[in-house]
Amino acid sequence: MIRRTLPATAATWGTALLMVPIAAWRHGVAGIAVVAAAALATTLAGWLAAWLERNLAAGGHTLAGLLAPSGVRMILPLAFALVIATWGQTYVSPQVLLFIVPLYLAMLVVETTVAIQHGEGSNWPASEVSRPLDSASYEQG
Repeated sequence: MIRRTLPATAATWGTALLMVPIAAWRHGVAGIAVVAAAALATTLAGWLAAWLERNLAAGGHTLAGLLAPSGVRMILPLAFALVIATWGQTYVSPQVLLFIVPLYLAMLVVETTVAIQHGEGSNWPASEVSRPLDSASYEQG
């Protein structure tokens, strides 16, 4: 499970490392702390989503295996943003929320790319996918 999430984890933390100088320049130590915490929240969301996907799909709950991980990938970073927005009014500028978006997008892009490369999530038989669609097959079936 963790091995499958390594590319997304590396992309998230790589993006975080690129953002640390900007966060330090704009917001000081609080900016660095927010970037690190956002990277951690995004990484945990990816790991939890992979665990849910594996366990729900293995239990025969295919739809839940698709939907629950997507929800976790969205809800955990958004919950983190909500906490920062609420807590941040006193300690940090609300602009630090903008640091969450690149981390989240990096995770999603890499996870999607890896899933497409490995062909995961496809329930179609190979014969159906590779068969060309022409008017004769459409009319027959």
